[in-house]
Amino acid sequence: MPEPVHISVALNELRAELQRVRETAQANARTIEELRERAAAPQEVLTMPEAAELVGVSERTLRRMVRKRAVPFYRIGPGRRLIRFRRTQLVEWQKRGGKKPGTPRFHSAPHSPGTRTRAPKKRAMIPD
Repeated sequence: MPEPVHISVALNELRAELQRVRETAQANARTIEELRERAAAPQEVLTMPEAAELVGVSERTLRRMVRKRAVPFYRIGPGRRLIRFRRTQLVEWQKRGGKKPGTPRFHSAPHSPGTRTRAPKKRAMIPD
């Protein structure tokens, strides 16, 4: 017959492991509930003008951002030509540091504003 000390150590280890499993199960249950709630909530689909207003940029800028894949979007319709946005994705994107009004993100010129990037053209001197 094994000694009682070994049984109590093994029993304590099992209790600790059971507690870890219970905590993990509770955390997973909360996560599953959040996902279910999120899936059940209606997701508002935005058009280009609506999304541009939400993000705080012009439609032209938003189109550039779509072209560069700098903003979350998806395509629908024949040929997948229509661009749509989900409000929740845009809001989360902005929270993560997406483009905000007044924040230059697409101006990544290596020179300072107002400086020329090319040398001026040389002109030939024509005598009078």
